[in-house]
Amino acid sequence: MLKYFFGLIISLSFGAQAGCSISDEMREMYNAKYAEQISIDVKLSGHNTQC
Repeated sequence: MLKYFFGLIISLSFGAQAGCSISDEMREMYNAKYAEQISIDVKLSGHNTQC
């Protein structure tokens, strides 16, 4: 019984992992599709130079 429980837990964890990942092709497609709608600006402030 315990063996089946662990088998179920392992199969569910792999299923959840597969649902959260996307391929490089899909990432590029989304980047091209939403590139005009999203803008990200990065600025380094002068007082935070410890990086």
